[in-house]
Amino acid sequence: MKKHIIYIAAALLMASCSKDAASEAQKEWITLLNDGYLPEADPAAEPKGYVVDEFWREKLAESLKKPENRNWYALMQMAVIEYAHGEVEGALKFFKESVSVKENPWSYRNIAMIYRNEYQDVEQAYTYMKKAFALNKTCRGILMDTATTYLQAGKYSIDGGISSQFIT
Repeated sequence: MKKHIIYIAAALLMASCSKDAASEAQKEWITLLNDGYLPEADPAAEPKGYVVDEFWREKLAESLKKPENRNWYALMQMAVIEYAHGEVEGALKFFKESVSVKENPWSYRNIAMIYRNEYQDVEQAYTYMKKAFALNKTCRGILMDTATTYLQAGKYSIDGGISSQFIT
C-alpha cells in the first residue's frame, strides 16, 4: 500500500508541473498522464529517460491498446518496463515491434542484449547489434556493446582488426 501511495504522489507531482517547468524527460511522461499517449521521439536521439514502476507500466499498457499510440518509442519504453519486471519474452516482443514500426538503434541494441545476456546466443546478438551500430556510430554505450558482442561472436580478424568491422 505504501509503495502504491508513493507512485500516486509522484504522478500527482508530475501532473502538477507545467510542461514548461518540467525536464524534457518528464514532459514525455506528463503527456502520457494528461493526454493518454507517449509522444514519438526522434529515433536518432538518445532516449531521455526511463520509468519502470507499476503505475507507469499500467498507464503505458492502457495507452498501447489504441493502435494510434503504438509508435516505436512507446513500444520501446514498454519493452524496458517489461524487462525491468522480469518479463524477458514480453520485452523482446515489444522491442521487435518497436523496430518493425520504425528502425531505431535503441531497440536493436536491447534485442541484442537480450539474446546475448539472457539466451547466450551471441550470433543473434551480433545480428541485432550490427543493426544498432549501423544506425548509431556515436553513442558510447552502443560502441561498447558492439565491440563486446563482436568479440564474443568472433567477428573480427587479427590482420584487419575489429575496427575494420566498425568502419563499414
